Amino acid sequence: MRVCAWAVEIDGDKPIAAQRIKRAPLKPSRLIESKNGYHVWWHALDGTAANYGAIVERRLLPFFGADPAAKDLARVLRTPGFNHLKNPAEPFLIRELDRRQVAYTEQQMMEAFPDLAAARARLRPKPKPQPPRLTLVPPGATGDFWQRAQALDCEAALTRLSGHSAVGGERYTFAPASRGTLTIIVDGKPTSCWIDRDGKIGSTSKGGPGVAQWLHWFGHSYSEIKKTLLDVFPELEQVR
Repeated sequence: MRVCAWAVEIDGDKPIAAQRIKRAPLKPSRLIESKNGYHVWWHALDGTAANYGAIVERRLLPFFGADPAAKDLARVLRTPGFNHLKNPAEPFLIRELDRRQVAYTEQQMMEAFPDLAAARARLRPKPKPQPPRLTLVPPGATGDFWQRAQALDCEAALTRLSGHSAVGGERYTFAPASRGTLTIIVDGKPTSCWIDRDGKIGSTSKGGPGVAQWLHWFGHSYSEIKKTLLDVFPELEQVR
């Protein structure tokens, strides 16, 4: 059986879903907007039923946090130009947002998207460590600079720090995990660190550390951290 395309359905918060799609290592062939999210397609050059699960279930679904109920080989997705009528009182016109004349081989898909299902299986028996809790404000510090630094969204902050010398040149990407969290991928490898639903690193009952503490883990002093933050995030400087 020949597979013409691999597709996933990403429901939920559309702006968040759109950001996940932008991070895809291979650009989709088609992007369809439905009422509750997006249908994302990659056209296949040599798709086979034998490798369908390895690509869709083990890679695309966990990478995008896509709907696990829409993963089977015979799945029929909505067609642009027709209304979504699950609720007839609120019709939504299905539309195509983007189309690219690109198609991929199975090898390209499996090399571009990490096998996150296998990575999670290897990590599952190990308890997830809690990141160390550090003081929010250094001793003797005054003003609200550190509060502004703590308020940074950690996904956006680590994206801007990616490749910086202050983090040893590490490059950061993210993969959707359970309960709205994001696994932090360092140089292409999943880690035991994550970003919680409050946009903080880690997942504690009172909210995890922020990006200043992440830099502290590299052994930088607070003065070095402040200099790095001001270099990368000039908006943290108090406007007078």
